[in-house]
Amino acid sequence: MNKTQEIDYQDIQSESGEKTTEHHTMTSEIAIEIHNLTKIYKLYNRIRDRIKEAVHPFRKKYHKDFYALSDLSFQIKKGETVGIIGQNGSGKSTLLKIITGVLVPTKGSVTVNGKVSSLLELGTGFNPDMTGLENVFFFGTIHGIPPKRMKLMLDDILAFADIGEYIEQPVKTYSSGMFVRLAFSCSIHIEPEILIIDEALSVGDAYFQVKSMNKLKEFMNQGKTIILVSHDITAIKTLCKQAILLDKGRLIEFGNANDVVDFYFNMILKKSHEGTGEFKAERKTKENQTDKTYLQSGTGEIELLSLKLCNEKDEEISHIVSEKIVKLIMEFKAHKDLEEPHYGPQIKDKYGNSAFETNTYCMGIQTKPLKKGDIVKVTFVYKFNLLPGNYTFTIGVSNIGIGDRRHFKEYLFLAHNVKLIQVIENSEAILYGGYYNMNPKVIIE
Repeated sequence: MNKTQEIDYQDIQSESGEKTTEHHTMTSEIAIEIHNLTKIYKLYNRIRDRIKEAVHPFRKKYHKDFYALSDLSFQIKKGETVGIIGQNGSGKSTLLKIITGVLVPTKGSVTVNGKVSSLLELGTGFNPDMTGLENVFFFGTIHGIPPKRMKLMLDDILAFADIGEYIEQPVKTYSSGMFVRLAFSCSIHIEPEILIIDEALSVGDAYFQVKSMNKLKEFMNQGKTIILVSHDITAIKTLCKQAILLDKGRLIEFGNANDVVDFYFNMILKKSHEGTGEFKAERKTKENQTDKTYLQSGTGEIELLSLKLCNEKDEEISHIVSEKIVKLIMEFKAHKDLEEPHYGPQIKDKYGNSAFETNTYCMGIQTKPLKKGDIVKVTFVYKFNLLPGNYTFTIGVSNIGIGDRRHFKEYLFLAHNVKLIQVIENSEAILYGGYYNMNPKVIIE
């Protein structure tokens, strides 16, 4: 798909009953514009119902409409890296296929301003009976690139894919990792203005994933537009400034990637409580920061009364000196009997990535039960060996651990970024990069 291209504008009824076609002007800063996009599939209980519907003299309906996408509207600016998240079946892949022209929308429009290269599900865009080398040129042909120009790119494509002599073998004999390496290499070397990737990189080996991520960052620095679908939330937070959350074909949230991911986690928790009681999500104001809010959700069965950070002398602090002892002190009130409550803080960096997290269940601590009305004080003591910078605390409470020390029977409370703190440099510490000072010992012989 090359320079500005419109797909399937929706015919809409005017008040007079006449059909009109809705048009939109797109500025040069917009890479992709989606307007009232809907994709409907017809679902039949039996194969013969499809035939009966086709030949019925009165057009009797034998199918059910399934809305894979329902009335989506948004814009993606040029140079943005946007993540698309949501549970399986939320419509992520369908959306990407419509943007790339693989599928046609039922209603609405997609306007794309720029040359698109996409890496969708395995198999898309390659002929399995052709060799890898033949598919490189086939890939170029379907993207409007003549063979002479593809020859100039061939050495770079093969070097990045690094599949050796298998380039002369049919693609159907490739492992999923080999396929992705070749497909991704083709996608990035045709110099796209818009790069779209749907989960495919997750099947590559660790070395290739690192190489691919570095290439994506290089594209970002060049001002390319990137759309990334992934269940790897860390990748979404690290690479994307904006994110889109889809659920059952509908757009739920579109905005700052960290905020959208937090909303997504709260939505998952809420769904886990469906049929078992109310699970509310609301914005709260941070203490002494009237212009700052945080997202809090829970069943209402436990309440956060207070949270503060103190030094080892129990003096409340406004910042942390790296590598000093810090106490995170929380008070909760139980509004129902809790058999085995567990408490867990998570420390996030300024990008929303987890710098450190654990909970009492993961630590193997046997907690005491709470009766309704009980107040419990929980203190986590850290030697705060984190790199200087800004961090936030997210607090969670669950009840009754199950399985492998990673899951709980009940998820009761979650407050994202409830406490912001600055870590400043310890002048006595070594200089280091990364998150954490591992206090290395060096032996030179």
